[in-house]
Amino acid sequence: MLEPLVTKWWSGSEEKVEKIVLESLVTKWWSGSEEKVVKKSLSLQHKALTSQHKALTPQHKALTPQHKALTPQHKSSNTTTQSSNTTTQSSNTTTQSSNTTTQSPNTTTQSSNTTTQSSNVTTQSSNVTTQSSNVTTLSSNTTTQSSNTTTQSSNFTTQSSNVTTQSSNVTTQSSNTTTQSSNVTTQSSNTTTQSSNTTTQSSNTTTQSSNTTTQSSNTTTQSSNTTTQSSNVTTQSSNVTTQSSNVTTLSSNTTTQSSNTTTQSSNFTTQSSNVTTQSSNVTTQSSNTTTQSSNTTTQSSNTTTQSSNFTTQSSNTTTQSSNVTTQSSNVTTQSSKHCSRFYRQWRRKQPSPPPRSILRLRPSLCPALSCPVLS
Repeated sequence: MLEPLVTKWWSGSEEKVEKIVLESLVTKWWSGSEEKVVKKSLSLQHKALTSQHKALTPQHKALTPQHKALTPQHKSSNTTTQSSNTTTQSSNTTTQSSNTTTQSPNTTTQSSNTTTQSSNVTTQSSNVTTQSSNVTTLSSNTTTQSSNTTTQSSNFTTQSSNVTTQSSNVTTQSSNTTTQSSNVTTQSSNTTTQSSNTTTQSSNTTTQSSNTTTQSSNTTTQSSNTTTQSSNVTTQSSNVTTQSSNVTTLSSNTTTQSSNTTTQSSNFTTQSSNVTTQSSNVTTQSSNTTTQSSNTTTQSSNTTTQSSNFTTQSSNTTTQSSNVTTQSSNVTTQSSKHCSRFYRQWRRKQPSPPPRSILRLRPSLCPALSCPVLS
C-alpha cells in the first residue's frame, strides 16, 4: 500500500495526493511504525462501534418491557369443548418469513410493523352447512426519521432474531434521534364448541412475509414487529358440518432512500368480511428527500358452498406477493339448490301444487330461509 505512495512522493507527483497525509505516511513507513498506524485505525473503529452499541442499548431496554408485556398475551388460549359424537380436525399453520436486506452507509435500522387480526364467527344452525372465509388485510407502518448522522465503521455485521444485517464499512452514530414505539394489546383465543353429531374442520393459515430494502445516507429507522391474532368462534349446531378457512396474508415491501430525511407514514388497518380491499400508500417528499413506500397485501379467497344435508366444500386460497397490492375475495354460496330440487321432486308426486298453508305446516320441505317455495 505504501510503496506506490512513496514512489509518487519521490517522483514529485504528490499533486494527486494530499501532501500532508503522504508525508505522514512516508515518515511512519521509514520509521517502521506501520503496525502502530493499523492498530490506531482499529482502535478508532472499536470506539465507533462501542458508541453505537451504547446508543442502541437504551432502545433495546425500551423495547424489552413491551416484548415481555406481549408474550403472556400471545400464550393465553382458553378452549372449552363439550360435544357428543364430535370430530374436530384443526390445522394451524403459521409461516413467518422476514427477508431484510440493509445496504447502507451510515445507517441505523429499527423497524416497527404492528399487525392486528381478529376473526369473530358465531354459527347457530339446524341441518345447515356453513362455509365461511374471513379475510383481514393489514398494511405495515414504517417510520423513518433521521437527522445529521455521522458514520464511521469497518466490516460490521449485526445478526438479531430472524434478521440478518450485513453492512460493509459502516459505523452509525446518530444524534437527535426520535424513537417511536408501538403499544399493542393481544386478545386471547376463547373457543367454545357445543355440538351433537358435529364435524368441525378448521384451517387457520397465517403467512407473514416482510421484504424490506433500506438504502439511506444519514438515516435512522426505528421499528418493532408485532403480530396479534385473536379468533373467537362459537358453534352450536345439530347435525352440522362447519368448515372454515381463515387466511391472513401480511406482506410488507418497503423501500426507503433518504438523506437527512424524516419520513412518517400513516397507519392503515383494513378489516373486512367477504370484502375486496386494495390499499396503496404513501409518497412523502420532504427537504432534499424522496420517499416512496408501497404497502402490498395479497389476499384471495375462492369459496364455494353447496348445502345438501350438511355438505361443505372447500376453500381454495391462492396468495402471490411480489411487491404488488392485490386483494380479491370471490365468494360463491349456493344454498337454495337443494331446497328447489327437493320441492320439484315433491311436486311431481302431487296431483296439484301444494297450498301455502301446507308448506307452513311442513317447514322441513325447505330448511333454508331463502327457499323460493316460501317467496
